[in-house]
Amino acid sequence: VEVFDPDTLEAENVARRGVHLALAVHFGSTRLIDNARL
Repeated sequence: VEVFDPDTLEAENVARRGVHLALAVHFGSTRLIDNARL
């Protein structure tokens, strides 16, 4: 899980309005990747 600034792609320490959240998880041999704007 990573929270990052969408303009600079730099990691953020605080989840705030306008940042993005990226998530990657494994279910067996399948890897799911998604992201969302907070």
